[in-house]
Amino acid sequence: MQERLERWRKIIAEAKPKGQRWQSPKLLSSVKPKEPPQSAKALLDKSIKTLPDDEKEILQLRFVDGFSEQEIANAIGCKPLMVALIEQRALERLAEALKELQVDDETVVSWVAWWGEEKRKELKALVPEVIAPTSKCLSISRIYEASLQWDWTKSERNHIKTCAYCRNVFNKVSKQVWHPSSKQLLDYVVGSWLPEDDMMDIRYHLEEDKCKRCTFIVGILQPIATIQRVVAIATTTPVALKTAGFTGEEVKKVEVEEGDFKAELGYEPEGWVARAEALNVSAGSKVRFAWVTPEGIEKVKKEAELKKAFGGWYFAEEKLAPPEEELGEGYFVAVLTSRD
Repeated sequence: MQERLERWRKIIAEAKPKGQRWQSPKLLSSVKPKEPPQSAKALLDKSIKTLPDDEKEILQLRFVDGFSEQEIANAIGCKPLMVALIEQRALERLAEALKELQVDDETVVSWVAWWGEEKRKELKALVPEVIAPTSKCLSISRIYEASLQWDWTKSERNHIKTCAYCRNVFNKVSKQVWHPSSKQLLDYVVGSWLPEDDMMDIRYHLEEDKCKRCTFIVGILQPIATIQRVVAIATTTPVALKTAGFTGEEVKKVEVEEGDFKAELGYEPEGWVARAEALNVSAGSKVRFAWVTPEGIEKVKKEAELKKAFGGWYFAEEKLAPPEEELGEGYFVAVLTSRD
């Protein structure tokens, strides 16, 4: 938050024309949305995507989430003047980008208001309004963004635990978010053949979306993928064990599966026990179990050798923590390594 405020203060400082008296921006009154012609829609959407992050964020809050400049200022801890200035700069950039369409600034603002309404409809279509939100609720766009990047703050996680509306939004929206599978991430790391579209999607997800979950899994795979055949799987969402879960439920067991490799972590009288089973692996194969905080820190890490069970199945078990220990929120990660 402090870093963002510093960036925005710099924007204000740079906004004053040299040798001129700085004029504060006008606060926008209510804007009537106006649908742009078909030829302008794609250009408008493309132009918005090229705006600086701070300006895109303000347009999102204003026109998609429907907050006033005062409400945004209260939420992020600054003056409405700063919000208005950033908003004005964004609209000016859009007007410049759309000048080939020969429209005035007022029309551009009306088009942006229409764009915001359309984006809001898309998000709300994911979440039926069964429970009314409160002033403390997270915006649908923020929940979508955090589900994509897994950059939840502690206060956001605590809020979702206690808010039925935001839990409902989270459960609906998170199902629409794409994350590459562990097999895709492995192929990406070792340079195996992948369709070009998959390669581009994964690269964008890691470099542009900056997903903490997938970046962490890649970090696990990179040092060992060059010398071993590796399969890694992880829970797709942060959960809590023993303590209140991320979605407001107490979770005692987590199960993950990819192909013929399955793993689970459960709370039993003797403690937190991790188990895994795999089909037709080579002798000496091992499983690395880990419990990782939402910030990407390995809180617990254990390794167990797979033993012959029945048929072609192998089995491994390891206690990760004693029964009195609270693991807290995080990911359960299981990595199968084989020396084929």
